[in-house]
Amino acid sequence: MATLGCARLRWALLGIRVAGRGLCPAGARAKAAIPAALPADEGSGTGPGESRKLRSLEELPRLGQLRFLFQMFVQGYALQLHELQVLNKAKYGPMWISLAGPQSFVYLASAPLIEQAMRQEDKYPVRDSMELWKEHRDHQAICYILFEKRVGCLEPSIPEDTATFIRSVGLMFQNSVYITFLPKWTRPLLPFWRRYLSGWDTIFSFGKKLIDQKVKEMEAQLQAAGPEGIQISGYLHFLLSNKLLSPHDAVATFPELLLAGVDTTSNTLTWALYHLSKNPEIQEALHKEVVGVAPPGQVPQHSDFAHMPLLKAVIKETLRLYPVVPTNSRITMDKEVEIDGLLFPKNTQFVFCHYVASRDPKSFSEPDTFLPYRWLRKSESDSPRVQHPFGSVPFGYGVRSCLGRRIAELEMQLMLSRLIQKYEVVLTPETGEVKSVARIVLVPNKKVGLRFLQRQ
Repeated sequence: MATLGCARLRWALLGIRVAGRGLCPAGARAKAAIPAALPADEGSGTGPGESRKLRSLEELPRLGQLRFLFQMFVQGYALQLHELQVLNKAKYGPMWISLAGPQSFVYLASAPLIEQAMRQEDKYPVRDSMELWKEHRDHQAICYILFEKRVGCLEPSIPEDTATFIRSVGLMFQNSVYITFLPKWTRPLLPFWRRYLSGWDTIFSFGKKLIDQKVKEMEAQLQAAGPEGIQISGYLHFLLSNKLLSPHDAVATFPELLLAGVDTTSNTLTWALYHLSKNPEIQEALHKEVVGVAPPGQVPQHSDFAHMPLLKAVIKETLRLYPVVPTNSRITMDKEVEIDGLLFPKNTQFVFCHYVASRDPKSFSEPDTFLPYRWLRKSESDSPRVQHPFGSVPFGYGVRSCLGRRIAELEMQLMLSRLIQKYEVVLTPETGEVKSVARIVLVPNKKVGLRFLQRQ
């Protein structure tokens, strides 16, 4: 799978216990705490030389650590953090401070606030420490791109090691939620840490096997044809043959890129097919658009997608309703940041609540309804429209935006157009309503049963 959000798996809350005091994460170049009040300062929106008084950070509502842990483990929001965004925004408003151990997080839960923070990013934006991933160190399409090898995801019978790898990705993500918030002394007592490590071990073992196979293929080609006869077959081959990456470095890097594609585009396509099956009139309009550009039996080309606006709108609407990473963050390292009349010190960690922002009625009318037509420029006058460009930013913004965006978009466009071109998608009666679960990435809470009926 393509690396939709491959760099965006650096989830906002993974660095909680290693953070510094106040709003400062560990390793920050300067220490700062939330001041009780802020002095008058030069603010945007005033005339030259004109000053205005900024608001006090004490005005912001605060969510204490005990309250947060109660929500997580007593009320059961550990795997429903996206729904917790909705709950806390309704109670505290679009901005609040959450205390977690020695660290404080500033939550931003509206498109205008997220925009203000993103537009003030440093030259090299920082998300968090990724301490849990560091501790462990001390699919089909992306696998082909990275390793130049298909691993059998689309075969009638999926190879056992491939199925185990996919399960391990889910295992690692789900258990990382728990160990993020639980203290380290609980690790020998509870199963989450062992499951987390086991998932990582399988992920790297699977990646190492594919890399070892590629190295053997390169050695065999070198012996058979010599240095002049080597044909560079793909990305990994290029890096290894030009000594830009050692096999050891490849083992440390490529499995993480591979896992980033397992729960990303695959889940987005699942959600898209789920909603198309529940909205047959939209599915029929999409089928008409696809076959009007690429008739049955013809594989759509990259240039064809420019003439399929509804196809792109379906994917955009799916990502709005189900952002792959419902929570993201930024740490401002080099400067103070002003948001909504509040001045935050250097090293403040902001948490972007993408899930609740993308379902905000101020940005999207009928926010909980699947309405792809809202993304079409020439939609009917009474159709709902997009009100704020930062209401849905599934690929991020600026220099930290997703590196795999183009691959992900192309993969989803090709897969969805081919399926709708050939099949009518119907939801199985036993599936019922599907809800979302946040195991860092947003996934269905159960298997989605779909029937693919061959079109005549």
